[in-house]
Amino acid sequence: MSTFSGKRGKGAMRAHRERKRNEAQERQAGFDAEVRRYAVDHGITDEGEARVALNQERAEKHRLRARLTEVFAA
Repeated sequence: MSTFSGKRGKGAMRAHRERKRNEAQERQAGFDAEVRRYAVDHGITDEGEARVALNQERAEKHRLRARLTEVFAA
C-alpha cells in the first residue's frame, strides 16, 4: 500500500512532486550561478566551456579526495 493512498493521497502526491520539483530547480539555479562565477573568475566567455571545465575540476577534486582516503586507510 502506498504512503500516498487514501482520500488525501492524490493531493499529497501532487504536493510532494511539486516540492521535489522546486528543490531541483533551486539546485539547478545554484549550479548555474556557480558556473557563471567560475566563468568570470577564469576568463571563460562560453558558458558550455565553463560548465565542462568546472565539472572536470570537481571530478579531479573527487578523485584526489578518494585517493587520499585510500592512502590514509592503508
